[in-house]
Amino acid sequence: MHPDNQLSRDLIITGLVMSSLLLASIIYAFQGSTYSQADECANRVRSAISPYQVQQLISSKDLPPSYSEVKDWCSTELEGYELKIETAKTYREFPRTTDMMY
Repeated sequence: MHPDNQLSRDLIITGLVMSSLLLASIIYAFQGSTYSQADECANRVRSAISPYQVQQLISSKDLPPSYSEVKDWCSTELEGYELKIETAKTYREFPRTTDMMY
């Protein structure tokens, strides 16, 4: 065997082993890392409308409503929550307080 050929083969084998290990670790890292539908709904609700509109939509006492409170609402409203978000966009965006009166 010629030393240059041996070195070339060793580098190819090492590269294949390393790339397969990298691929396996990426697959392992992303295995089971998905959101539930309630989480996706809660993220969508909180990003699409203002905190005050979220409060009105889910009938919360808190401003802003906590993530878990929005997620609880979403778990019962999974059917048609997109339409409810669109309706909530017509709600007042900010609460009326005495410091906001002219």
